[in-house]
This record gives sequence, structure tokens and C-alpha cells, in this order.
Amino acid sequence: METKNIFRTDSCYIQQSDQRAYKFAVPEAFRLNYSDRNGLVLNEVSWANELIIYDYLAKENPIIQFSVYPANTKAQGQVIFTKSEKPIIKKELIIMGTPYQVEVNYHLKFSSFQSFFTSIDFSESDLINDPIYTRENFKKYAGRRIRNDNNWLEVQNFFDQYFKPEFDWRKKCNWQNKVIGSNRSRFDLSFGYACSINVDYKHLQQ
Repeated sequence: METKNIFRTDSCYIQQSDQRAYKFAVPEAFRLNYSDRNGLVLNEVSWANELIIYDYLAKENPIIQFSVYPANTKAQGQVIFTKSEKPIIKKELIIMGTPYQVEVNYHLKFSSFQSFFTSIDFSESDLINDPIYTRENFKKYAGRRIRNDNNWLEVQNFFDQYFKPEFDWRKKCNWQNKVIGSNRSRFDLSFGYACSINVDYKHLQQ
């Protein structure tokens, strides 16, 4: 996947005071309009809509983490799974000549009426059968799931088929309370990813 200038040194920089407070200065058109997180709006790609910026400045070796969540909705997922039967995310990203390792995890997101309410976050090591993310599975299980159509049992059996018993996917997403035992009549399932790179804070100060 192309990043299409997601990381631009002229769009994002860090200011740090003596109290180690920081802020990210970005053009208004690219800035996320949320009070609980920093980041950029991604207008040039259709497989993700935002770049989230996390700080770990209190660590012994301070870093800034840049994260994107591809296929966070079914519409975004269609862009990815239409192009590939079994999508592969690149594990290295080169920015201004410097290679960075990309940490890739999986994010099965549950939402209702466009509001997130739980997720199953996992890695390949949590799976019995790999890969779980295929075009066939996406077409069959992603999107709207209705309680009375036996769709939820199908999803449950699908997860049981792929996840190791010790992973306990039901506990990870609180399946009983947030899904089965809730008053919800439907939910939307997204086959998403969580992709992050860590940049040494000292490197950004140069």
C-alpha cells in the first residue's frame, strides 16, 4: 500500500516545554477534530481516514508512535480486499531515506449505529488457521449482522474456527455482555488492521 505522503515533516512538528507537554502543529485542513487524540486526516487514500499520533515521552528512550488503522470500516476494507485475495501489509516503511519497521496487528471492530463498542485485537500467533483475513471471509462476515437472522451464531462459529482456545476471543471482546446479553439487535463487523511505526523523539528534534 502506498502511504501517499502521510508522514510530512512540513505538516507535523513537536513543541516541548520544560514540563514535557507537547502539541502537534498541523494545517487546519489536515487536523483531526477530536479533543482526545492528536493526528491528521488522510484525504489522499481510501483505505484509512486518519493518522493517530501517540507520545511515549516518559520512556527512558522517548519515542513518538504514528499509527493508521486500515479497513476500519467495511467500505475501507472493500478497497483492500478487492485488490488482493489475501492482503499483505508491508513490514517496512521508508521515510526520507530512513527505514522503519511496521508493527502490524489485527483489529476486528464491532460498531453499532456508527459507534464503536468493542473489538478483538490479535496477532497471527493467536490463530489456529492463518490467515483469517481473506477476501472470502471478508465478503461472508464483514458488514451488518442481524441478531434474529442467526448471523451472530455464524460469526461465533467463524471465530471458534480460527482463534486458539487459549486466546479466549469471547473474553477479549466481552462477547457475552456487550453482544449476546446486550439489547442490541445488530452490529457491524470490520476486518481492520492496526499499523504503527515508532520514531525516536531525538530524531524528530533534528
